Amino acid sequence: MRYIYVTRIDTILSEVKCVYTVYGIDAIDLGTGNVLYSCPDIFTDLFEAEHTVALLNKEGLELVHLQDVIDDIITKNHTHVN
Repeated sequence: MRYIYVTRIDTILSEVKCVYTVYGIDAIDLGTGNVLYSCPDIFTDLFEAEHTVALLNKEGLELVHLQDVIDDIITKNHTHVN
């Protein structure tokens, strides 16, 4: 099965009624166009999301490893916030 990673874009309404945009990663089956895996709300920065997706595609990351990469990104982002 061949797939490609793409940046997903979502608009979120916060608890205090603020609207903001977040970015995630979708894995798309190239044969059918079906979404094989979707993870929203990983990034708040579009450049970082697109850079990460480009790197995943360039390196040919196996889908089975995507959740590990996402976990690392989230851990890194929480470490920088604190």
